[in-house]
Amino acid sequence: MAETPNINELREACGSDELCHVFTFLESQDMTEDEGFLIRMGDESTKLRAKLDKRNDTIDEAWSFGPDNEVAKAGEHCLVESQVRDRRRLDLIAQLLLLTREGLEEKKAHIEKIKAIQTQKRVRRCPDPEYARKMIVAIDAVRVRGDSVGGVVTCIVRNLPGDLVHQFLTNLKLNWLRQLYQYLQPRALSLAVDLQVFHHH
Repeated sequence: MAETPNINELREACGSDELCHVFTFLESQDMTEDEGFLIRMGDESTKLRAKLDKRNDTIDEAWSFGPDNEVAKAGEHCLVESQVRDRRRLDLIAQLLLLTREGLEEKKAHIEKIKAIQTQKRVRRCPDPEYARKMIVAIDAVRVRGDSVGGVVTCIVRNLPGDLVHQFLTNLKLNWLRQLYQYLQPRALSLAVDLQVFHHH
């Protein structure tokens, strides 16, 4: 395996060995830095805009001395050059703010994507490949229609000792529901469940 010093450092920082946590931690850190940058640049933009407005008034005052006042004329010229340059600065700050906001939305999408992939990895599929394929086809057909998904899940367990039946069935229900909610939650899907378990002797 290749050496991954940066990944190892992130694992230690986020307190988890799972790559899902590593990458979401990194993206979250970047988002925090970007949000701080937006605040700082927003303040800088406000100050620069106020400075431009005030300088514009000063330019008008310099112009009021008339064309025969060489000092006022030279001062006005200098102020206009500074005004042009600072307006370019203001435009660049606006572009930086826009890029940073777009980057924040992009990183939010990255985090959701990584979480969805991790959740998908945890989903337990039917061990019978033929039934699994049929289930996937049926679910995809429902998605295309934009409809909800419904169905019956049947689980058959053989040779289970009688004294373990209650504990097993309780754990089965809890684990199944947990996996299902983990899959649905990142996708903003709702779930209504009527789960019944029968023990056949």
